[in-house]
Amino acid sequence: MNVQHEIVTIPYRLYHVPSEIRTEHLTGLEKEFVDCLLTRHHDGLVRQHHLEKIVRLQNSWVPPFVVRLLGEYVIEIIAVIHRNLDYLDRSLYREFFQSNSEFLPRTAQRVASYWNCYQRLHPKENYLGFKVLDSFRAIAGSSHPLDP
Repeated sequence: MNVQHEIVTIPYRLYHVPSEIRTEHLTGLEKEFVDCLLTRHHDGLVRQHHLEKIVRLQNSWVPPFVVRLLGEYVIEIIAVIHRNLDYLDRSLYREFFQSNSEFLPRTAQRVASYWNCYQRLHPKENYLGFKVLDSFRAIAGSSHPLDP
């Protein structure tokens, strides 16, 4: 994916023990980046904890980590994003979506797939994943409500 005209690869999952990662010597920005990386941890509770630390940050590297979490099945993580939608730096997210035009449609497919697997008993319009997706589409400037 592209972040500020740089090609960036985000790991799918990390298997480090967070308590063994020493951050005392890191700058504030470096600690924020560690928090971003730990949103890719294999443990959903670790992902959620670190998402809560980064979701309101206004750095260009944050949107890919937040948006990627929308495309996962853990509803508690999606709820964190939903609760913080009003605090997102819309210009950073818009820039990310414009620079990565395939990322939001791919995320929409994942949202639909996980809704179908785990939340199908609930109407689409009540599923937080679709609500966040609609907000991201509005930020991106596209309008495909509820459709993946």
